[in-house]
Amino acid sequence: MPSIQKSLEPPSLAKDMSGAALRFFDACAGIGCFHHGMAKAGFTCVGAAELDERLQKEYPKAFKLESSRMFGDLHGITEKEEWKSVREEMKGCVLTAGFPCQPFSKSGTQLGKEHAEGTVFGSLIEVMDDLECPAFILENVENLTGERHGETFEEMKQILRGLNYDIAYDKYSPDQVGIPQHRQRWFIIGVKRADGSYGSENEALLEAMNQVVFSKESKNELDFNSDILPRDSRTGTAISDTEKHALILWDQYLSWLVENPDLGKTPSPLWGMELEDKYDIDAIQSSLHSRSGKKIRMRTIKATFSNGAGKYRKLEDTITKNLPPYLWDLVTRKEPYPDWKPRYIKNSRAHMMKIKAWLIVESRESEWNAWSSKLMAQDATFQKFEWHVREPPAESKSLDDTTRVKKRFKGRLIQFRPSGVRVSKGIRHPALVAIGQVPVVGHWLKRPNWKTLAKLQSIPDDFVKNNKRLFGDSSESGNSGEPIKRLGNAVNVHLVSVIASVVRAELSPAGDD
Repeated sequence: MPSIQKSLEPPSLAKDMSGAALRFFDACAGIGCFHHGMAKAGFTCVGAAELDERLQKEYPKAFKLESSRMFGDLHGITEKEEWKSVREEMKGCVLTAGFPCQPFSKSGTQLGKEHAEGTVFGSLIEVMDDLECPAFILENVENLTGERHGETFEEMKQILRGLNYDIAYDKYSPDQVGIPQHRQRWFIIGVKRADGSYGSENEALLEAMNQVVFSKESKNELDFNSDILPRDSRTGTAISDTEKHALILWDQYLSWLVENPDLGKTPSPLWGMELEDKYDIDAIQSSLHSRSGKKIRMRTIKATFSNGAGKYRKLEDTITKNLPPYLWDLVTRKEPYPDWKPRYIKNSRAHMMKIKAWLIVESRESEWNAWSSKLMAQDATFQKFEWHVREPPAESKSLDDTTRVKKRFKGRLIQFRPSGVRVSKGIRHPALVAIGQVPVVGHWLKRPNWKTLAKLQSIPDDFVKNNKRLFGDSSESGNSGEPIKRLGNAVNVHLVSVIASVVRAELSPAGDD
């Protein structure tokens, strides 16, 4: 096998053992991140497929691909006349695909192969067989091997081995190759056996992939603040008034922790709806234990409250009026809650009651009452807070809300998630995902422009500048949601190029000329 350094050098035109140029077919092409990565590794594109009709038009323009080599739906593609007309010229290429993740993603339906898009894998197999692909590179979400999809993944591996491929797979993230984004995804590579025998899960191939990913030569070593974020904050998207109000409220909470370090660190998560001890979580747990799989009784639930919950006649009313959303399933629940949930509840209560008691001693109970009243008026997602930073919050005493909040959250990234307001270190971007959730840059109180986020997928700046229509941006400001969705569905270019170097080395073991 060629050395790591040799395999990482991007030749202008890589060749296989016969001297022919190494080529690839970009299935599930999207905005072309696999294309960029494969080209960087020395491969030439011979065709692509993408279900999105607009991208079918824009992709060939952006990558100078003949329109006859751009295909749509992969289902039944090998039987279509337009495919057959160019098939011979594409044979022997490597197949790449970040096939649809929705069937397997935790944020999707998780229907696996039962999902309409879950059957794309079968179409990819047909393409690989029809084009006699000597190798492939596939990518999918971390949950591909989750408990609900383990059997499906085993079937996929059996099919690939049955097509005579030695395969290797592991989870990799851009931050492992020096890109400041944590986004773990499964990469599956396969190389066809020359003797036509049944393939295996090849340890040597896996070792080669891990070796090249974790080598010093593959590191880009980009700094999030200096290399990714632009200096001009005006290119970002300002947060909404609702989001800003939520940050002002949590800033007040953080100011108390700065003022009195004896209050301790904020528990993470901190569930603000536990401001008052209105129900007995231990009694609820005990009742669920004692019911042995039966629904809990209405009078049992009412007995756990200390705020007159008995006035509600219906069980559903009692629960929704007196319990936080994360306990509303008590109506139908038959088993006790997992241990972590009562622990979060108790930790949140204890911490906030400690703050309240301190303010009362300081004759500042009115501060607490005003804060708690405003917090409970917020949407439930804004009532939860996660401080994912080891360091304590910074001191900020400005009387101006905006100035004070910017200083408090300087150097931090803030996400408004269904699970709450999450604050993290501003040195690594969380995973770009198609559903949005782009973090707010603390000292801007703005979300980065999509062109900035494109850097997190290692897309060349010039390409982004000259191909806005590919990303779905029709404005100079570039703050529309479609580019974010496209980037969230994409794969990291640099990570693809690093993994592609392994495949290139396998197909041209003597080294590239």
